[in-house]
Amino acid sequence: MNNNFYENTALYSGGAIYYDLYSPKNIFNNTFSNNSANYGPSIGSYAFKLKIIGNTDNNVLQLNSGEITNEVLGIGIYD
Repeated sequence: MNNNFYENTALYSGGAIYYDLYSPKNIFNNTFSNNSANYGPSIGSYAFKLKIIGNTDNNVLQLNSGEITNEVLGIGIYD
């Protein structure tokens, strides 16, 4: 709390704060200024899970590895 993250740089993810799998909790009243990274200039992580969303068949679509589908898919990317 009450930290200043100023002009931090990372090559890939999370210019000021990088996390794996679980996003940090209770990051209140912090100041982030001029931080940079390709993914998440201030706080970032790599995506860990892809989920097919918005399918009309109860939001479930069973696909085998490498299977091709003509369905229109919505994909959610989750950190």
